Amino acid sequence: MIVLTEEQKELLKKYMPDYSKHDDICDFLDELDDVMLDSLDENDEGTDETTIIARLYDRIYIQNE
Repeated sequence: MIVLTEEQKELLKKYMPDYSKHDDICDFLDELDDVMLDSLDENDEGTDETTIIARLYDRIYIQNE
């Protein structure tokens, strides 16, 4: 089971609506990483969304070590 806060669940609903289908943290983080990469702009630079998703990724990773 992946440990998530309510705030994280709300953010995930916006960026990765099918987040709850994952039981494995590695698969979950792989998909979240893909979402983060998709949020880059046309020059592969980070956007505000990229920053939000990266912080979300880091917090979820640490919570589930």
